[in-house]
Amino acid sequence: MRRPGDDPDPVHELERIFHALVAFIVRNPDVPPRMLRWSAHGGHRRIRARVQRVIDQFVSRISFIVRRAQAQARMRRDVEPQIAALLFVGIAQSLALRLFAGLLSRERLHEEAGRLLHGYLTGMRGA
Repeated sequence: MRRPGDDPDPVHELERIFHALVAFIVRNPDVPPRMLRWSAHGGHRRIRARVQRVIDQFVSRISFIVRRAQAQARMRRDVEPQIAALLFVGIAQSLALRLFAGLLSRERLHEEAGRLLHGYLTGMRGA
């Protein structure tokens, strides 16, 4: 169920991916708003489709990691991997949107991301 290069601990892999995504957002703050414009209804259809394809592939990858975590009893069995992956991506998207809207500073982004990731993982692991 693993791919070459995967972290043997899927929870650590999720953490690594999330922090890398946040670091990318901090280094490239113009990318999320550009993707939002491209995926908006006024954008070109092929560009919207490409943006959606990238997001879908990312969701698929995260869902795969969640299934690995469940197989290792690192996440609750009753968690739907696709929903968990969509929530993971949604958290990153909300951080990018809040940064773009000026509701969150770049300096505070990592701190806020850490809190959100902790809450996400706590919910996925259960009591």
